[in-house]
Amino acid sequence: MSGETPKMPTQADIAERAYQIFERRNHQHGYDVSDWTLAEQELYQEFRQSVKAMNSKKEEPTSQAPQAKKKSA
Repeated sequence: MSGETPKMPTQADIAERAYQIFERRNHQHGYDVSDWTLAEQELYQEFRQSVKAMNSKKEEPTSQAPQAKKKSA
C-alpha cells in the first residue's frame, strides 16, 4: 500500500478471503462460519497493521530543521 490510505475490509473482501480459506481446506464443507470469522480476523488485523505502519511513517521526521547560527559578540 505505498502511499495509499488503508481501507476497511468490505463484506466482499471478507467473502473472498473466506472462500480462499475454504479452498485451502480442499473445499471441505461445514466450516463456513469459522471461515468467515477467520477471514474477518485476518483482514482486520492486516488493516490495523497498515494503519499503524502509515501512522508511524507520518511520525518519522523527514528532515531535520536547520540549526540556528550562534551570534558572535
